[in-house]
Amino acid sequence: MRKLLLSIFCALCCLFVQADLIAQYCTPTFGSGCGFGDQIESVTITNLTSSDNIENLASGCSAGDYADNTALYSLTVGAGDQVEVEVCTSPAYGQQYVVFIDFNIDGDFADPGEFFDLGNVAAGACGTFDFPIPCTLNSGVSRIRVMSDWDSTFEVLTQANECGGLTYGEAEDYELVLDIDCAFPPTATASGSVCNGDPVTVS
Repeated sequence: MRKLLLSIFCALCCLFVQADLIAQYCTPTFGSGCGFGDQIESVTITNLTSSDNIENLASGCSAGDYADNTALYSLTVGAGDQVEVEVCTSPAYGQQYVVFIDFNIDGDFADPGEFFDLGNVAAGACGTFDFPIPCTLNSGVSRIRVMSDWDSTFEVLTQANECGGLTYGEAEDYELVLDIDCAFPPTATASGSVCNGDPVTVS
């Protein structure tokens, strides 16, 4: 009986440890959100290298000022690919837009190189921003977060706002599959001495 209880205890501990290791992305929150016209009207994310893209057009204001679209939209990118994000603003107010990408797939957007400021886009207009996919160490399923904030002269949206904490705005998440195959130049080592003119074999 004691061994059985010990086995159950160990199994439960393993489950809790595994659950803790599965990274969970924060849900962005806003004070007033997008109900007054501060929504992300449309998002198009394009892999310019492969011409694949995802489009979420005329989406309006999401319930709770946040939309987890990872089950609906997915884009695959590789190291060196050029990605373009196009965002369109509602006719009501201009917005500052930023993009977060979890390149190392650790469940947050807090690491260096995971934040891109697209700048301000006027009311009723669209803006685009291009950036390359770096050669990272991780391949797998990640996500990209697009976030808006009413007029950066009122409050500036920075990397510290990955979980929101702003007054007006909206956030939308999309699935990003990182298919990274980094090619490194070959290296060679030689044993013994090599003199000028001697034949050398590299394998």
